[in-house]
Amino acid sequence: MLLSAALEHDCHNWLSGAMLKRVVVGQRASVGHDSAGGHDSAGGAPHAVCLLSVPLRLLKASEDHFDDLFRELQMATMARRNPLMRAFGEAGSGWQAAPFAVEHLAALGEEVKTHLGRFREPARRAIWEASQRGYALVDLCVDVDAGAFAVLGACQRLLLDAARAARAGHLLTEPPGREVYAWLRWVRQEMAGQAAGRAPRPCPFPVDRQ
Repeated sequence: MLLSAALEHDCHNWLSGAMLKRVVVGQRASVGHDSAGGHDSAGGAPHAVCLLSVPLRLLKASEDHFDDLFRELQMATMARRNPLMRAFGEAGSGWQAAPFAVEHLAALGEEVKTHLGRFREPARRAIWEASQRGYALVDLCVDVDAGAFAVLGACQRLLLDAARAARAGHLLTEPPGREVYAWLRWVRQEMAGQAAGRAPRPCPFPVDRQ
């Protein structure tokens, strides 16, 4: 992963009758690259994608949910492997009641966590900078290749399968709100549109929860 210098500047947006600022973070990210030759295994050349005017609250809600989900899946895996923790799993959750579901989610979660890290790093940096400065909006600009869309697809499968497991009582982590789901769909659509040559569009979600 090649890091570019972070681009930071104050931008003003007149939204909801208030002057708001956003932090801009730039990063070069690659997914599925051959470490020896540096070529994309999916066959697509990297291209720039900019997610404009993303509400900080949605970015943070998404990151917090992934943190909670990855943490529980890690604990579930440890509980199934460690006799001392197995009793905690039996008493505290449905991990032992649905071993196949948990193992499937743990494997998928590990895959997503590994590859999504390339995108989460600039997102985390943007969250920290915006929070420190009191900004409400974030611009994320990254270079992605064709493998990024496979990662987003795996991410969507993880969220849907984890939501089913939570509703069945096999996980404690609650699914994210509908707005977070909708925002993640917008991210995927925006990335696909820009990859096809369309100009970036500002995020349509409100800065504050309605």
